[in-house]
Formats: sequence, structure tokens, C-alpha cells
Amino acid sequence: MRGACTLFSALGVWYFFFPFLIFLQETVASLNEGDIILSAINDETAFELGWSYNYYTPCYIPTCCMATLMSDVPTCTWNNICCVGGTVVGVDLSNQKTLTVDSSKILALGGLTALIFLNLSNSNVQGALPDLSTLNNLQFIDFSSTLMTGTLPSAWSALSNIQGIYLSNNKLEGSLPPNWGVMSNLNYLRLQNTGLSGSIPPAWASMTSLQKFDVINDCGICGYPPRSWGNVSILYDGSNLGYSCSRTLCSRNSIAPLIVGLSCGGVILLVIAAFRGWFLRRLLPSGYVEDGFV
Repeated sequence: MRGACTLFSALGVWYFFFPFLIFLQETVASLNEGDIILSAINDETAFELGWSYNYYTPCYIPTCCMATLMSDVPTCTWNNICCVGGTVVGVDLSNQKTLTVDSSKILALGGLTALIFLNLSNSNVQGALPDLSTLNNLQFIDFSSTLMTGTLPSAWSALSNIQGIYLSNNKLEGSLPPNWGVMSNLNYLRLQNTGLSGSIPPAWASMTSLQKFDVINDCGICGYPPRSWGNVSILYDGSNLGYSCSRTLCSRNSIAPLIVGLSCGGVILLVIAAFRGWFLRRLLPSGYVEDGFV
């Protein structure tokens, strides 16, 4: 592993990556060293990948990004950067709540064409989801639980090798891009609690590798999944998947808890009234009851 990160072979490559390196150097310098997370993937994702942790961490060990295992190349000595053969293949800045970064700076990653995984989950990254279409080797994106907004980028359809997209718990808007249907290698798509709306595009029937689709608490997601998704695990609680989009089911879902609450409250009041009557009959002399006092 000591030879995993070697000097870039040409100064031209260094110059090409320079904007990103400056951004990342400033970012890492602002972190509390004790808070740095070395793992590139959370437990849930590792489980979904069949515990194939090494698949998304080419350094093959959880601490591959530790400076003690890296050479003297500046980029590869930084925590949260994973290199193979002197090339950056992974960036993990997850769980950095003390860090605030505008998502537009992520565009500087566009020169890292060998990047395989990008994890900014549970961090204070603000702004629209960035265009990552030049990262042709990207296989794993985790922007879940950040401060990102906007729509799902249609340009991501160019990510032909993408296998996992995690965007849960962001304030997004708009519909599901039809051209994402070309993502034939996509295994996991998590869009839980994002505010997206509309039906699943017919073109998504071509997502033949999809294993899990998560739209929990996305009330605006409606319609029916493609017939070709017979083996896909679909998580849809709190959404309107399975209902026609012509129906305003979001309002129905929001009123339902109120109706249930009022019904339960009425039953409780009836029980209390009945118990009160029974208790008074037991407590008071029979004359009070017979004379109409109860």
C-alpha cells in the first residue's frame, strides 16, 4: 500500500487538477482532524453491496486514506482522498457538519476522470446538484442528508457506469428525468424524503440492473412502476406510488392522520363518559340514580 499513491507522471496533469486541489486543500484544512471520517461508505450501503466494501474502495482497506500509508504526493497524503497508482479514485467528505461548501465548487472535480466514488453525505453542502457528467468512471454518489436543492440533473444520464445514487433527505423539486433510463448499470436509487414529484418515466423500464428504488415520504411520486421492475425492491411508504397521478392524494394523506385522531378521540370520550356513569352508580345511593340525578 505504501506505493499505492505515487507522483503524478506529468506536470501537465497536476496543472489540470489544480483548481480542484486548491478547493480540497482549503476544505480539508478547515476540518477538525478528530472528526475526519476515513470510511468511504456507510454500513447500510455496504450491506446493499453485499458487504463488498472493497468494490468502492480500491485501496482495499478502510484506512486507505490515512496519510501514514500514503507517499509524499500532496494530494494523496490528504485524509479522505483515496488514490491508486497516483490517481485520485475516491473523495469522502461525509459527516463534516462543521464544513460549509457551495455545491458549485464540486464542479472542480470534473478533471478527476478516474473518480469512482464521491461521498459528501451528512455534510453542509449547499446549492444545486452539480453536473458530474464528465466523470465517466463514477460508480457511487452519496449526497444524502446535505443541504442540496434543485432538480435531478439530466446530464447525469452520461454516467454510464453509475451503480449507486443516494440523494435522500434533500429539498429537491421537479420530476424524475426520463433520460436516466439509460443507466443500465444502476443498482440502487434512494430518493427518500426529497420532495420530488410525478410518475416513473416509461424509459426507466430499461433500468434492468435496478435492485432497490426508494421514494419513502415523497408524496408527489405517483403512478405505477414499470412491469419490468418485477424483481425490484420498491420502498414507497408515504408516497402515492400505485395511485393515479390525476388524484390529489397528497392532501388525502395529510388529512388521514387528523381523521384517525378525531375518531380515536371520540372513542376515548365515550369510554370516559360510560366509566363516569358506572362509577357514580356504584358510589351514590340508588335513590340518586332513580330520581334522575345520574
